Amino acid sequence: MGYLTMQMVFDPDVAAARRIGDAAVRLAREAGSDVVLVDVLVQRSWVEIAHSEKAAAARPFTEEAVRLWRTLPDTGRTALGALHTEAYRRQRAGDQEGSWALHEEVLAHARRRGNLRQQSITLACMCQIATDSGSAATAAELLDEAWEIQRVLGSPYVEALGLMSRGANAQRQGDYASMRTYLNMALPRTRRIGFVAFEANVLNHLVLCAWMLGDVPGARSSLLAALDAHPARHTRYLNEVRPGAVLAACDLRERDLHMAKHVLWQELVTTRDRDPAPALLACVDGHGWLAVACGQTAAGVQLLAYTAATRAGSGSMVEVDGDPLGIVTRNEHERYVGLARGDLGSDEFEAAWDAGSTMCIDEAIAFTETHADEWIA
Repeated sequence: MGYLTMQMVFDPDVAAARRIGDAAVRLAREAGSDVVLVDVLVQRSWVEIAHSEKAAAARPFTEEAVRLWRTLPDTGRTALGALHTEAYRRQRAGDQEGSWALHEEVLAHARRRGNLRQQSITLACMCQIATDSGSAATAAELLDEAWEIQRVLGSPYVEALGLMSRGANAQRQGDYASMRTYLNMALPRTRRIGFVAFEANVLNHLVLCAWMLGDVPGARSSLLAALDAHPARHTRYLNEVRPGAVLAACDLRERDLHMAKHVLWQELVTTRDRDPAPALLACVDGHGWLAVACGQTAAGVQLLAYTAATRAGSGSMVEVDGDPLGIVTRNEHERYVGLARGDLGSDEFEAAWDAGSTMCIDEAIAFTETHADEWIA
């Protein structure tokens, strides 16, 4: 039957994953087994969850899977993947209320069947919703229950998920030291199961921890380790900002302007004709940082203004909120805007900002290509 593995789902060759998934769905329909079709639709939906904005393109697959699952006899409803995946898709889409209701249904089924693994995963998802909704007490209770189950199971995958959830909870409270501790506990578990996309995701979040704690060498080390683990890990499920912008940020913090310029130029060449588009936005923004760092503040402000105007809009150029490398680059953006305001007079800053905010992407790229060599030889 040509099933998709999770490694294939997160592969950068999205077109190939979609072809295999569509073929599997077609074969399942021809076979006439709703049980198999539900399973295949769930697998197919994960390709879109991994690669489409807010998992929007997954909706037809998850909704059909849930609809079919509800028609199955009780003996065919032991697998809860359809409900879990639709609950997670809604969570990604911002429908927290709908997601919570489905997660509660999954949890009830899992408890009746004694499925500890599914209970643990669902509790972790519900913890994230509770935290995002400001219900810290509820989140803590859910996390404690999930952690007890994970200890009983002794599964490195489930343990890693639980530790990631604890890290995410610490991040939402601004406790990056604790977040780093949990992620460092999760990392060897991801390596034990051999799921390199998961390993790279943990490492990406360790980049964020190090950055927020002022550990630039640590951020660079984690980022290079992520690249070594999974060079083409950039999907909407994991992270959209490519590593060049963050590596350049490290170089600029360490005052290696020539290396920052080289990294950003290579990144521009790589991203200008490719998805994900947020990678290109971060690269243009990075050239703005470089200009400010080189004393070409007015030029830098124009690129920073272009980035700010684009992020204020919507669409494929804008990073999803949870992208750890995107958080790093957004923070650097704000830092360089602050530096530029201090360097320029109010009138000069506003003039440069107005000029940049009306640029389109092609104009921003052309501006970078024309002037970057003037900023640093």
